[in-house]
Amino acid sequence: MRLFSSVLIVCAGLVLAACTPESRQGLPEDFRIAPDARFIGAWRGGNEVGALQGSEITARLVVDPAEPLDLLLAGEENWRSTRGVNHRDIKGVLRFYDIAGRRVVAIRRLDGAADEQTWRFAIYRFGGGDSLLLYFMDEPRLRQLIFNGALYGKIRGGEPEFPDLLITAEPDKIAALIRSSDPAALFTARLGPLARDAR
Repeated sequence: MRLFSSVLIVCAGLVLAACTPESRQGLPEDFRIAPDARFIGAWRGGNEVGALQGSEITARLVVDPAEPLDLLLAGEENWRSTRGVNHRDIKGVLRFYDIAGRRVVAIRRLDGAADEQTWRFAIYRFGGGDSLLLYFMDEPRLRQLIFNGALYGKIRGGEPEFPDLLITAEPDKIAALIRSSDPAALFTARLGPLARDAR
């Protein structure tokens, strides 16, 4: 899902197609930190295994001159679904948070209609050779939390194989979920590795 053409980030966390949960709200400003400078630049890559299999991304990330704590992204995403290959150009913003030692990147798409400008949350890891892996929230786990009433949200239309989850909880409730959860269990939808694109 050339998920956010930036890290998509997003990501997407971007992006992003319907296989990673989206949120109407971002995260609390109290946890906001400066952007991780390693994200800045051009990225290319995708997944051949895992939950986001078939996603491909090209993205460029730059510091927003008007909001230095934001990174702006522009790029493309391609992903496969039961309807074939999908493509779109994307724009978005990345914000960084530290929640109880968990470094989280929040990615918001800025293209499309206002009601589509939702957030996606991921943790990330840089590897050898300047590669980047993103791990978005686990859809089955979030769906179970919503069904059990432990988190406010709903399932929107979409393909049966890829439920489209929308978290409607307030930012502090989302932060509490991140703080109280094992990151390896909450963030499982891998995107990457992405590699720096020298072109």
